[in-house]
Amino acid sequence: MAVDYLSIGNLLVGLLTLTILVLALYRAIEISRVLVGATYRNRAKWTAVFLASVAFLLVDSTGEVPYLSSDAGNTGFALITLALPLFINGTVRAAQETDFFHRDILHWRALWKANVVVLFCIVALAVVVILITGSLPGSGSASSWGSSIASLYFLVLIVESIYGTATLIKAAGTSADRTMRRFVRMLGLSLLGLVLFFTVWIPVDYFAPGVGDFLSEFGFVMAAYYLYKAVMSLSPIGKIEKLESSTSPTVLAGT
Repeated sequence: MAVDYLSIGNLLVGLLTLTILVLALYRAIEISRVLVGATYRNRAKWTAVFLASVAFLLVDSTGEVPYLSSDAGNTGFALITLALPLFINGTVRAAQETDFFHRDILHWRALWKANVVVLFCIVALAVVVILITGSLPGSGSASSWGSSIASLYFLVLIVESIYGTATLIKAAGTSADRTMRRFVRMLGLSLLGLVLFFTVWIPVDYFAPGVGDFLSEFGFVMAAYYLYKAVMSLSPIGKIEKLESSTSPTVLAGT
């Protein structure tokens, strides 16, 4: 009997990714309970919410979520399309608060407004398709209109990821707060991992079906790893360890 090495590899990489995401989610919730500063505490809470949506996307894309995965992961993609811009916007605004000049990084505010309008239109069209066809956009039984809408929100997801990655990495360089700077940079790298997950399979699967899907999973591993690093960058314990060599009580009190 032939062994499907790609399926085994996908399973192992998926389990590794899910383990990292669950651990990061646990740490985000734990850290949010002990942080005193409202800015850091809110970032930890929203990161936990985003981690939950990313974990759902991972599990849903396997087709193993009862009552939801019959659409081959489209529910997870739709959820992340809505969650991603909200999460990026909150993080960019938090970085702007620690920027002396409060710069609008890469004109994110304009893109954010346009993104909200596009998302509302996609959701409205999706509801119309569901009412008319009785199936989810992108599912096997959906109409050509439904498939077009599914392709549209996937395109929006890719644009969000690429532009969000550039915005967060740029925002990290403008923040005057060292902790926020590291946190935002780690989030930017995690979104870069999602970009790879969303795009790597497209050219590779054209020449080697199935191989691209496997390679794209490593983008998910990268995203999970840097999300964990972002969460841990907010840890007050980690900050104390870095500052314990300092003898200045003023510095320690300020943390």
